[in-house]
Amino acid sequence: MLQVTNFSKEFILVTDASDLAVSAVLNQRVGDNMAPISYYNRLLTPDERNCSTYEKECLAILFGCEKCRSYLEHKEFELHCDNLALCWLLKKVKEIGRLGRWVLRLAPFKFRIKHTRGVDNVVADALSHVFEGQSHETLEMACVAVLESLPLVYSSMEEHQANDQFCKDLRQKITTDQAAVDNFQIHKNLVCFFPKRAKRCKWVVPTILRPMLLKYFHDSALAGHLGVFITIHKIVANFWWPKMRTEIFQYVHTCDLCERAKPAQNTHVRLHATEPPSQPMEKLFVDFVGLLARTKRGNSAIVVVLDGFSKFVVFYPVRRVSLQVVVDCLDRN
Repeated sequence: MLQVTNFSKEFILVTDASDLAVSAVLNQRVGDNMAPISYYNRLLTPDERNCSTYEKECLAILFGCEKCRSYLEHKEFELHCDNLALCWLLKKVKEIGRLGRWVLRLAPFKFRIKHTRGVDNVVADALSHVFEGQSHETLEMACVAVLESLPLVYSSMEEHQANDQFCKDLRQKITTDQAAVDNFQIHKNLVCFFPKRAKRCKWVVPTILRPMLLKYFHDSALAGHLGVFITIHKIVANFWWPKMRTEIFQYVHTCDLCERAKPAQNTHVRLHATEPPSQPMEKLFVDFVGLLARTKRGNSAIVVVLDGFSKFVVFYPVRRVSLQVVVDCLDRN
């Protein structure tokens, strides 16, 4: 159960790292026990997984401090880490390399490092290992997962390709003259587009399914009526048909709900003419000149006041540039 934050008590940040993730738990002492205030964890990127053990532990500390910045930045706290080598290294670190850059990002925080045994670091350890045991999808599995998450009509992709004239012609060319359609192949009895240097195949979409595909990736509740480039990116990742980018662009730009709910993008609004003043002192235009070389009287800037009706100009020497200086000049004069 989470504890309500008490800012009069000291915070305790407990961190941990595994081969796949980093985690952090923000605690406060309640009696003899530590009560959690918040939990955090995230997966490591492929580059971060290549780091050494103490670098991953340092990354976990950095992750926890930045996540809890609003709690920890303005007061000293206690930092618990189960890597004894990192505890020693953070006290004697030389600011070079990747670890040194991370330590510089920890500079705004004031903390005391305390080593805690791994068997005692139960919560943070569990959070950092929560992603273990999850299977990693292959490229083929990712495409199949996308197909299975689409409406049921896409489960009959093979049937629709068999009835589509474009797909039938393409299938015939693949079987008779593979060299003429080098970027296409038949995979699991489905016509697929496989461009050179691509990491995954893309399903060739029959004509009858294209409007439904556009509606699913742009209009559905999961899609959220996002913009052109995001919609193109989501569809292009797994599907292909001729001139698809142009078709997606036209579909998104003619979406009725987007036109009514979203502001116009990349529109150039002309300059609006201001209404001319009808009497003196109705409109005043104020600006600063400077900073200039400081005079013997300490002035380093000039306030310029222009009356919009008479075009009468007044100059006031001032010592600094601020809104209060403008207010004082107008009050005095």
